[in-house]
Amino acid sequence: AKTFTATASAGDATNGYIEFTHSFGANPAGWIAYATNGSTGAPRVIASVTNISTSVVRVTVTSLAANDIVTLHTVRATV
Repeated sequence: AKTFTATASAGDATNGYIEFTHSFGANPAGWIAYATNGSTGAPRVIASVTNISTSVVRVTVTSLAANDIVTLHTVRATV
């Protein structure tokens, strides 16, 4: 299993997404994203998870705000 966590900046909030750079070399199919409000801890709705390249995955969050914390989980047989 591998987990990535990022805090949204004002620019991320304007775009509505956070991009995660990972070290897999190819994007696994089984991403599970979880987003919370950075201030209150309340969950945010994930609209989509998109593979941008072999090392970047984009998580689009409904009503993403600056300081929201987004956590991305994936499970693979080998990491």
